Amino acid sequence: MGLRYLWDRLLGHFQRDREIRRDRAALDEEIERFIQEVYPAIRNARGYLKQLRSPVEKAKNYIDQLVAAIPGPLPLSASDWGKGSPVELLFAEAKQVRDLFKNCGVLQSFFQKNPTDQSVALLTATLKEKTVFANELVGEITRRDVPHLAVDFTDHRIVGPSVTEMLNRRAVSEGALRLLGLRAMEYLTNLKSQEKDLAEEKRLLGVKLKILQAHSHSLEGLVESDRQSEVKAAEIKKLLTEISRQLDTVTAVLGTPEEALKHLLPVLDNPEQVMKFRPLTLRLDWRSFKVDKDAVDPGKEISLAELEIKDRLTRVALLVTIRRYEVLN
Repeated sequence: MGLRYLWDRLLGHFQRDREIRRDRAALDEEIERFIQEVYPAIRNARGYLKQLRSPVEKAKNYIDQLVAAIPGPLPLSASDWGKGSPVELLFAEAKQVRDLFKNCGVLQSFFQKNPTDQSVALLTATLKEKTVFANELVGEITRRDVPHLAVDFTDHRIVGPSVTEMLNRRAVSEGALRLLGLRAMEYLTNLKSQEKDLAEEKRLLGVKLKILQAHSHSLEGLVESDRQSEVKAAEIKKLLTEISRQLDTVTAVLGTPEEALKHLLPVLDNPEQVMKFRPLTLRLDWRSFKVDKDAVDPGKEISLAELEIKDRLTRVALLVTIRRYEVLN
């Protein structure tokens, strides 16, 4: 019995070790895809895989939990308009849904490539609220200019159409991780633009200095005093020195893969500081006014996820099902 116990423990150890190696290989492959899409130069940083494993895994777990909480899927249909799907609250009329299907290239392409009757996709939109004044019937009395909070949904988009809900949520998670990485790399992208602007400014100031020096040794120098020329030349040289310093600093940062990795790691380690999902439940009447469930017209209720990207516009989202014939007819 003792030998059997030891043998079982040994087999269990080997099996766990094999699973750990397999999971690490899968994670490394995902990191390689992630880096390729976000900032390939990071591969030149020593030990980048080892440094990225834990932060990427942490960010993935955070995002997967958020994506799992997105409501749906609910049917989105123009042909069944008026039959009670809560998703209709996000549109003013059936034509809006038909136009969305017609103009959505990713949805058209999905059904052309996949012989499935239905897709599951993420529907996102921008939510805006405003106060409007309207008449309200209370018993037999009509009250005028009663303030109401009206909700308007605009800029509808279809994201990641897939054959199944599981595949769609996976695609949304991968896209969110990629977005998180790109958001972190915006810093370096802005530095690249800054480097270009500084280089051009340095070139123009150099030209101005040469022109000023040439004028001081020509007949045009008679028009301007030596003192004036010297002051202008000193100002330009001072600007050139400062711009050269800024340019050297920016160039040094951009030329270092380690610096890129340095900016990426804290974002992956703290994804909640950049990306947030919050549950949002709305009850709207036929006029898109917010109402209570005890109102004369209790309207319909819909559950959404509110997505917020730091320094970006907040959007609402839910999963929907879309039928093939409504897209390709």
